[in-house]
Amino acid sequence: MLNERQSELLQYLMKASYSGGELATYLKTSRRTVIRDVALIDYWLTTNQLGKIDNSQRYSLTINDQAKLQKKLQVLQLQKYRLLAIVLINRYVTLDDLVDQMRLTKKEIDDEIKALNRNYQHLFVIEKKTSKGIYITASNYERINLLASLLFSFTDLMADLPDGVQAKASVEATQMISPILNFETKQQLAVQIIAYQLCKNAYTPAITFSDYLAQKLAKIQKISDFNLARVLARMNEEYQVQIDTAMCATILVQHIQRTLSFPSYFESDMRAQFEELRLIYPFIFEFAQVITDNIQAFLDVLFIDSQYIALYMTNSQTASEAKIDLVMYEERYSISNINQVLIENKMNRVNLEIAHSVDKLEELLEQHPNSILIVDRNQVLKNHAAQIDYVFNGILNDDDLLTVQDVINTTLIKKEIETVLTPTQFMTLASQPTFQETLAAGLVQLTGDGRLTKKQAVALENRELAGNQLVVGQLSLPHIKASIETPFKLFYFKLSEPVKIEETSIAAIMIVIVNSRSTEYTQLFSYLYAKFKTLDLTKINDYETLLGNVINQ
Repeated sequence: MLNERQSELLQYLMKASYSGGELATYLKTSRRTVIRDVALIDYWLTTNQLGKIDNSQRYSLTINDQAKLQKKLQVLQLQKYRLLAIVLINRYVTLDDLVDQMRLTKKEIDDEIKALNRNYQHLFVIEKKTSKGIYITASNYERINLLASLLFSFTDLMADLPDGVQAKASVEATQMISPILNFETKQQLAVQIIAYQLCKNAYTPAITFSDYLAQKLAKIQKISDFNLARVLARMNEEYQVQIDTAMCATILVQHIQRTLSFPSYFESDMRAQFEELRLIYPFIFEFAQVITDNIQAFLDVLFIDSQYIALYMTNSQTASEAKIDLVMYEERYSISNINQVLIENKMNRVNLEIAHSVDKLEELLEQHPNSILIVDRNQVLKNHAAQIDYVFNGILNDDDLLTVQDVINTTLIKKEIETVLTPTQFMTLASQPTFQETLAAGLVQLTGDGRLTKKQAVALENRELAGNQLVVGQLSLPHIKASIETPFKLFYFKLSEPVKIEETSIAAIMIVIVNSRSTEYTQLFSYLYAKFKTLDLTKINDYETLLGNVINQ
């Protein structure tokens, strides 16, 4: 039988392959624990003839019977959520009653309660009271929300309901006329009716269903009256995230209204995907957390997931004003005209020049020496010294456009990194007992020779202490925004010995200072993430090796 952490690890491997370090980060445990868990999971899989785990490079799962594996995992997952449903429905429930209903041992019940409290401490706490039994710390209003969300996310729990409950609630929802249906479906309303009926015996004093809906509508109206666009603009003076605040505010208000109407507390786990996005857009995720904290306090609600707020904010980003020269060599005017329209419609950061002859090409490359050159396969240049960045075939398709955009983004970042990451920016640092002490020693070195101001050093330390830590593979990336002349600055410290951030082993520190007026930081962090996520930094001992891995590989 797998425990809760091992089940979660297996869920990750069902989606993609991961390194031990990545799994340790996502599961907030040590690599040693991951190794033990993987071995146990592999034994469980092979014993049940469900599959196996290959660990030759990254942990990769091969599944023999997808349906059988999913069914076994659902049983394990539903176990703790069935327990949570029982605790929500009853004001108090004894341990013996749970043992009888769940057909688990007392230790297994205790383990499931610990797992629920660990995973959902932001929503509730399940506690024990002498002579009373086990109970949940949630208000009447939130008790209904939690149970409705649980039943909606795990429909198999509906099988435990008395006969006729679902059908009766569905009829009531169909007949009900309420403004709440502007924000949720009749199916969601029916589930809330079921949750209300099941929770009624836990109320002291009672709350009517009308009161429950009225509380929701009051909160929805409150966020509707909240001038979020003005708040976003004011708070963005610190973060300088390039977003369309009016559009972003409209989208966020709609999302929050839906969340208030029917909170989704138990959606499929997307921590791995969100963690990758956070590594690419760190300032947006930090900004989203601050915005979310303010909205939660304003509305007096249990929980709003800041990660979804960040997701909407990344989609509201405005285009950078920085442009790069793109030269296209295409002898056929008709094809070049079509491609010009495609490029200008898809890429607003490009200054496009077209050459229909070799003479014109040479003239353009002389005028724009740092340009990106794309060439039609049918006119590949012979005996010409020009460096071709991409070869296409006639009219550009979507894959061509995506590839060219990637070349543009990468070129911008690589050129800037080559400028700012000089040999003097590569340093060796004696490791201290803790990561924070090691970072402080590095900052002292940088402020001592004037490469960082004391204000910047304090800001970096404070951000790390506040939990805004960014780790990619074996690399820590302390980062701030500041008023500097270049788009960003980089300082790389190779550590004499690895140090730990929680359970992750850190072999190097790269301090990143981003220009507060720059719009290039999203591409920078995305680029660094791609380069460093699988690098063995213990083998990078000099500047040339670092630059080769960061720029050329």
